[in-house]
Amino acid sequence: MGTAIAMDLHVPTPGHSVRLVAQDDHAKLGAVLLAGPPDEWIQGLARFGVSVQSHMARRVVDLEMVVVAEELRGRGLGRTIVNHAIQEYRKRSYRLMSGSFYAHLPHLEGYYQQLGFTVLDPGQPLLLRVPEPVGGVVSYPAEPTMRQMWRPLVPAVGVTPISDAHQTLQVIDNVL
Repeated sequence: MGTAIAMDLHVPTPGHSVRLVAQDDHAKLGAVLLAGPPDEWIQGLARFGVSVQSHMARRVVDLEMVVVAEELRGRGLGRTIVNHAIQEYRKRSYRLMSGSFYAHLPHLEGYYQQLGFTVLDPGQPLLLRVPEPVGGVVSYPAEPTMRQMWRPLVPAVGVTPISDAHQTLQVIDNVL
């Protein structure tokens, strides 16, 4: 199958959203990927100010949806389209890709781990460090039925453990 991936930068969605579409030689739709700013997470940064929210919109991209036609699954098309999106966002200086999927779809954990994502337990929030001078940690909560995931797009992004008397939390660092 000869597959072409077309990128549409003029999607009628907010921010810097991207839609990638994979089609075969006969223009039959094979896969679709949507990615864009993590709007809910950006809204949750309101207490840190507009400059931090704006910075987040230019550094973090949310993998909103990946769908591969049932008859084409298992051929690497999803992997190809996700990797293409990762490369496009790296070119734009984004530092982190996040996303989520339903916990009742356990096969997706291994799929996304093979693509370099860290997959969190059901309901576990993503935690992101906001650097000084503002400073702090912002939480992107998850429903108990959801599993969040993240992948660094640059080598500097990693995890820093923060401990208190009750637990140790893994905070994503060097994004903003």
